Amino acid sequence: MAPTKVSQSRRVMASFHSQLARHKHKSVYCCLCHAEVTVGCFVSHVQEKHGVSCATSCAFFYGQFRWQKGDVVRDLRVAHHRKRCLESFLKTHRQAPRQCFEEVSTALPEGGETPISSSPSESDAYEFCPICYEPHRNGPRMNGRTRNELWESYGFYDSLPEDDLFFRDCGPKHVRFSEESGLGLCAHNIFQCFRLDEYAFYHVMVRACMWQDFREQNWSEVHFLPYSTLCDGVHLDEGEETQRDEGHIHHRHLMIAVKRERVVSFKEKWRRLTRIKRETVDTGGPVRRQQDKLCVSVHTASHLMYALVYVSRPWATCDDPRAMTLARGGGRGKDETGSHYWIFRELSSCAHLALAALWEKGHETLVSKRHRDSNLANFYEHVERANQHWQVRLKHLAMKEKNCVLPLAREYEMSDTWAEDCPVVYVYGRAKYLKCVPELVKLEYDAWLRHQLRTGNHFWYGLRDEYYVLEHYQTRCMNMLQQVVKQVVDGVQNTFARKEILLQSVIGQLKNEMNQHVAEKEDILRVLSTTQGDLAESQKHNEAVVLERGTARKGEAKAQKRIEALVRKLGTTRKDVAKAQKRIRHLEAELKSVAEERLRQSEERLISEQ
Repeated sequence: MAPTKVSQSRRVMASFHSQLARHKHKSVYCCLCHAEVTVGCFVSHVQEKHGVSCATSCAFFYGQFRWQKGDVVRDLRVAHHRKRCLESFLKTHRQAPRQCFEEVSTALPEGGETPISSSPSESDAYEFCPICYEPHRNGPRMNGRTRNELWESYGFYDSLPEDDLFFRDCGPKHVRFSEESGLGLCAHNIFQCFRLDEYAFYHVMVRACMWQDFREQNWSEVHFLPYSTLCDGVHLDEGEETQRDEGHIHHRHLMIAVKRERVVSFKEKWRRLTRIKRETVDTGGPVRRQQDKLCVSVHTASHLMYALVYVSRPWATCDDPRAMTLARGGGRGKDETGSHYWIFRELSSCAHLALAALWEKGHETLVSKRHRDSNLANFYEHVERANQHWQVRLKHLAMKEKNCVLPLAREYEMSDTWAEDCPVVYVYGRAKYLKCVPELVKLEYDAWLRHQLRTGNHFWYGLRDEYYVLEHYQTRCMNMLQQVVKQVVDGVQNTFARKEILLQSVIGQLKNEMNQHVAEKEDILRVLSTTQGDLAESQKHNEAVVLERGTARKGEAKAQKRIEALVRKLGTTRKDVAKAQKRIRHLEAELKSVAEERLRQSEERLISEQ
């Protein structure tokens, strides 16, 4: 029996309360007043200090998501929001938020509640991604690591100077993003250089021991992108789980751009860099040989997007999977931080949506990469056939960016109407034109978000009816699955057909037997009716015989009376009497014989008739 929505909602809320109890002693920061409180006291804090009604609204979303009484148990959407919102809150509120813009601190009215309709469309429209709603914060700094004085002396921890190639304003067609998202002016310039194919882009990794040699080179032909990070990728050998610091190799990830005509010179300089075969860590012990520099060429826009996100987020592919198991034993695991411990220009978690909007097939590539390895069982019932391909609507896919808003500059709004010299972004392949409305800068951030929703800048409401075309191997799996389903259905249909034929034959035999029984019953009823008629006629005949016998008896009585009269009349003489007696006896004998003959004839007739 499938679980009901109420049981699923209760299960999700049980997970929510379990997670809340697990983290109740951890310190977080309130984005409204920048106060440091524990997770267990945060609900009462926003209720008392900021007037948020926590009975019918989400405290971890600062009251911006609301529900009716009882919906926490009945509405599965509310339960899922509370769980996901708590998870996002625990990730984004560990450190003090940067003093960005004042609109966030005035996003909620003090002491009041904004009434909201209970209809699903309005409630859904009121929901925004918490990461989009909250101000961006600075990237992590050190996070428990100790500065190395030697590396610091030759600038391993220093930021690279800003390059005018990426921070210039290219005019009215320049797509400007908010500085809080980490994109600003440079994102459009980077993808413009890549699109024009004037520059070759590389993702570069340089070890700390090689940084001095790297800085001493003359990189006049190289343009350094503002996105960079320091990393201490974990490399553990067998048996080193308790001595994980011995395997740390600090390095720096960089993104660079080189003019096409200077690529050969750059590669020659890169090859001349000295590779150190053995190095000594701070403890003085030798470590194994390692590759001290790495240069990966970027060939596609999606590769460039993922590379920028990679060097601007805490988690790294350098992390050894076995190191994640050390979290419970005091090591640094997924509940703490990633290997990127010093991010010079951090991007928000939703920034990849904005980067994907800078070229035409960006969102399609993003969705395809996200779901090309998805389990088909999660959306099999919603897949539709389109010629030789299979497709599914985005609303049926599990996407964490459902409520995200593109972090445009505050003066922009989206429009479907083309205007001369207007910036263009692409939302799932459709061109959206950005209109500059200076009055939007004066709006509070909450009102600005709602205005963006009304103008189409909302990932979910703009794309929920778009289609994701399954990849080639997913199409093959769907075809194989359809064949298997068809075989199973055909087998079931054949089985039912055989059973139907067998049942029809049995039903035919039963009908024939029933018809035979009905015919026999009719024959019996016909014989019974005939017999009853014969019995009635016999009874009538018997009654007639009885009547005849009564008539004969009456005749005998009359004759007796006549005889007596004659005896009295002829009583004068004995002779006459004798003669009369003789005659009487003779008459009696005749009458008797006649009566017997008639009785015999009537009995014979009765017998013959029976």
